Amino acid sequence: MSPINTNYSITNSVLKFPENNTPQKQCHACVNDKFINNNHRKNVAIVSSVFSIGTILAALFALSKARNAKMFNMKLSEGDVFALGGAAVVGGTVGGCIADKRKNHKAKIREASHQIIGNIAAPLAVIYAFNKGVDKFNIKLPKINSTSKPAAVLNGAIELLPRLVTSCAGLWLGINVGNKVSNVINNKIFGASKNNRAVKAADYCIHVDDPITALTLADKSGSLRAFTGKVMPFVFLLSGYEAAMAEEYNI
Repeated sequence: MSPINTNYSITNSVLKFPENNTPQKQCHACVNDKFINNNHRKNVAIVSSVFSIGTILAALFALSKARNAKMFNMKLSEGDVFALGGAAVVGGTVGGCIADKRKNHKAKIREASHQIIGNIAAPLAVIYAFNKGVDKFNIKLPKINSTSKPAAVLNGAIELLPRLVTSCAGLWLGINVGNKVSNVINNKIFGASKNNRAVKAADYCIHVDDPITALTLADKSGSLRAFTGKVMPFVFLLSGYEAAMAEEYNI
């Protein structure tokens, strides 16, 4: 049995406990700094995305032949929607790069490429092709033979249904194909990534731009665009936000 060391200070033992160690306090400070930095990145990303969208929106309005059209009630074409979405992503990416560390810049550009190709360009192209097919083959559903107001509402929904179905199908196909294409392009440009960007639930659900885009492009009559025209210019903010907040370890 070894003798008890009476010269060993009790204070030395107490200082070994984590709550008395200085590094833990420094770690707490680092967490606070990270929280502040994240908030700064978010603010810069949103401001830069809004500025970019506003610039494109003003340009589209200026180029519009219908000068009496309202700023937030224009009939947006597939090209207009792509311009707004692309502007939001580019703006968010630039803002994110300005507010973040250099090591995360490549991750943001990769995510921006995915957003533009996988979440905007590819779905728009497939939806456009599918809806052209509906128009070419004149696909229509039988309507209710009535002049009542409920029947008119139902007939409007019935008229919209074929293009809405093809728009949703085009959305699903475009996102999945676009995701694969964007991964191939990113790997060619930046080198193979440890984890290729997979389609996330957010690409369908959280990104409200996708269903609103599908609804807008399905509405041939333009009766719903009084609503979608007001929100469409800014629904792509989430795509810009995703690109702005991307970090290297998430790619």
